[in-house]
Amino acid sequence: MLSKEEQLYQLIKNHQNKLLFTKNEINGDLFGSLLAWAFFLGTTNGKKFPTLYLPRFAELKKFYPFLPDYNLIIDQISGVRDFILSFNTSGNDIDNVRWRKENGHLDIIITPQKGSIDPADFSFLPAKFRYDLIMTLGTTDFNDLGDVYEKNSDLFFELPIINLDINPGNENYGQLNIIDTIPSSLAELSTDIMKKINQDAIKKEVAQCLLTGLIEATDNLKNPKVTPHTFDTAAFLMEQGGNHQTILNILYETESLGSLKLWGKLLERLKEEENIIWSYLNLEEVINFKFPHIMLRRFFVRLKNYLSLGNKKLLLLWQTDQEKICGFIHKIDRENGKDKKIIEELSGEIFNSEYLHFERTDEAREGFLALKDKIKNIL
Repeated sequence: MLSKEEQLYQLIKNHQNKLLFTKNEINGDLFGSLLAWAFFLGTTNGKKFPTLYLPRFAELKKFYPFLPDYNLIIDQISGVRDFILSFNTSGNDIDNVRWRKENGHLDIIITPQKGSIDPADFSFLPAKFRYDLIMTLGTTDFNDLGDVYEKNSDLFFELPIINLDINPGNENYGQLNIIDTIPSSLAELSTDIMKKINQDAIKKEVAQCLLTGLIEATDNLKNPKVTPHTFDTAAFLMEQGGNHQTILNILYETESLGSLKLWGKLLERLKEEENIIWSYLNLEEVINFKFPHIMLRRFFVRLKNYLSLGNKKLLLLWQTDQEKICGFIHKIDRENGKDKKIIEELSGEIFNSEYLHFERTDEAREGFLALKDKIKNIL
């Protein structure tokens, strides 16, 4: 019996037109892993590169400008399957076919060789999909894909799916499911699989993408999920051309005096209340940083990893302009009643299936305390 890696390799080799998906989040592990698989599959499969469904690619590139560009990106699923109008010509051939489009209608005009056309000679046939294989990364179920699944469900039911994830709640919806909860990140799992399939295809751009995902998911190798194997994986990716320092310079700014001062302010204002631990940063304190969302997410993850939260939520608030307050809140459980109310009230997007990033304008003038109390009261 073939191993899952061998089954994966066979699917890669036997299908030429792959379509890759992940959740629609700003997340270095998901984005880096998806890009890495795109380059890896193209190299492994004779330069036949897959297509990525990635509506937020331009936005993600602003957050991760050091990751390589990729050309085969789509932001909507359209024209993936043709429909064929078939005519039986055994008894009456066709002399001419033309079409016209007017008044909201498309008319196909067919001229028979003799007499009139018998409608029984016509049939409508669905052609093959433009794609022949789907690969999903870090996607627990189809609902994680949002509207793209709802609008194109036949695509997911008729094509074979490779499902790659580290989430224990994954629903194993693929024809091939590689679900491993031990790795620290999707990037670490992806590296292990790629090494078994074709280590030579882990070129510089693949290594950089995977190292980015690994570094972000583990808070620069400080997360409790980090194992000796995680360090070995990071070392391997650096040997293959991944630039650790470039990633740190953009994502962490750990050598910056300004970022250290900001971290100090965050710790200085940290307060513990009945059901929440929270802190905040003012507009003038974050305005000079190029990517405040990225840096503050690192601070937030670091707090989450180091603090003993118990049943309390962790909340970080900051301003990006005079009219807007942004925030992160941990830990969010979609199945919990109070957390559902938080999601409904704050909207935003959930990262790593555990914390919510949101933006508010209606409470901006009332300030951090008012917004904190509003969240606290819901909890």
